[in-house]
Amino acid sequence: MTRGGYHAASTSFLKALRRIGSSESSDRRLFATSVSGLATIAAETADLELAKRARSAFEKAEWPASLAAERVCALAAFRTLALLEGDVSAAYFFAREAAALAPSPALSVVAETDSAAVGRILGDLGSERLQLRRAWDILRAPRGLDRDAGYGRALATFAIGAASLMPAEARKAMTTFRSIAPTRAATDPYLQALGAHAASRVAEVSGDRVAAVRSARSALALFSEHGIDLRTALVAVDLRRLTGDDSFAKIARSVVARAPKAWFAAELKRGKSPVFALTPAERVVLARLLRGESAKAIGEALERSPFTISNHTRKIFAAFDLNSRSKVIARCVELGITPESIERES
Repeated sequence: MTRGGYHAASTSFLKALRRIGSSESSDRRLFATSVSGLATIAAETADLELAKRARSAFEKAEWPASLAAERVCALAAFRTLALLEGDVSAAYFFAREAAALAPSPALSVVAETDSAAVGRILGDLGSERLQLRRAWDILRAPRGLDRDAGYGRALATFAIGAASLMPAEARKAMTTFRSIAPTRAATDPYLQALGAHAASRVAEVSGDRVAAVRSARSALALFSEHGIDLRTALVAVDLRRLTGDDSFAKIARSVVARAPKAWFAAELKRGKSPVFALTPAERVVLARLLRGESAKAIGEALERSPFTISNHTRKIFAAFDLNSRSKVIARCVELGITPESIERES
């Protein structure tokens, strides 16, 4: 769907809601579908005015069990909209309600991954890890998971959300995605873009920055072409981190201008802090270094080879432009960088 398509669709949904609301019609499915569609468009285009209309209609709708999928999709959109408005507690409520009501394994994976993302923003890493584990357990037991576009979106969403905390599982999700999604992605630009974003995140934590940038650029082009402003902004934030190119920050700021309380707005303000230049995997190592863990202990905890930990450590030194662990720790103390602040920002 293009930008013009989103505008036309939102207009159609609004007309449907007004028509049903002003008549004796009891077409609950059409009403619910219109509410869900309107909320989704509001989230994807970061349109907070449209979000108000969607919420008003959502409160008036009736949601029998037969409309659980539509309700869960609306809740997922409201979770994103709450994050755009800076209401993280409401976002968590919407995400958990979606997880409780999800009528299919694919929707459950997305809802649990969404909950994990909110947990990260709240700084609750235990909650984030638990919900990602739940999502992965669902994906590991594919019985009941239809291998359709919904399954592909669940895999890509999980890979994006889990790349830094569960890199091995994220890689496995991407392997499965690549085996089932190519044909469908060819006719579903959103799925194609989502897969490219997921591939970028997985490549980044694997240390392949070139592949990460290439995939992120592909995702950025696809999301931008189809008017999916929020996803475009999120990929732009990733590209700024990967490349240090502030032109990508300008892309993301176009959304922040409409939603100044958006959860990623703070990252745009941080500028080029040393932590900002690190990959998620390198940030994990830095946090553990600041906690006093030895390289051997870090490697064992993360199930990484001594060579990998040494490589991450060298990149950390380079980011801080220092040549020893003690100097990096001292600089972090000066800058107020703590293990907790690193984990919140990862």
